[in-house]
Amino acid sequence: MEEPGTITGWLEQARDGDDEAFSQVIIEVYDDLRRLASIQLRKSGSVGTLQTTGLANDAVIRLLKAKSVKAKNRKQFYALVVEVIHHAFVDEVRAAMTQKRRPHKPVAYYSFHVEEEVFTLDLLVLDDALKELELHDAESMQVILQRFYAGRSLRGTSEVLGWTMAKTVKNWKYARAWLLERIGPE
Repeated sequence: MEEPGTITGWLEQARDGDDEAFSQVIIEVYDDLRRLASIQLRKSGSVGTLQTTGLANDAVIRLLKAKSVKAKNRKQFYALVVEVIHHAFVDEVRAAMTQKRRPHKPVAYYSFHVEEEVFTLDLLVLDDALKELELHDAESMQVILQRFYAGRSLRGTSEVLGWTMAKTVKNWKYARAWLLERIGPE
């Protein structure tokens, strides 16, 4: 059993039905949620009035509504948080694009680096490709989420996902090639 007063300890208590423990996890990681939301917004084009705090708060609401968090430790929880923020952001973009009273429909772009090249893609096209990749190879999709949306290095991705460096590099190479084939520049 993990020491009480740590994220892993609170997650254990939350899995045992202690709602207060999960609230404690959220309080503990809120600054990191804001940092990850900021990274998400910084790497994408402007979308309406979406701001860091709003995106972080949306992620918190989604985490609280989920009730059952399968993350067993701090690392797994942070991997989950990146995914939740990504989905919250994409949902906000989709909602902004469907509003009728906007003179111009916002388009969110996402910029990422592959070796020395920088690619800028429509966020919704990228999200559709990631959904397809998840069906084909969920582990590779997790690497993309950590690298693109959390801004993690290969080593950081390896640590958060609890994988060896070799496995992380293998999944990264595959995911990168797969994405470039599907949505890369002409």
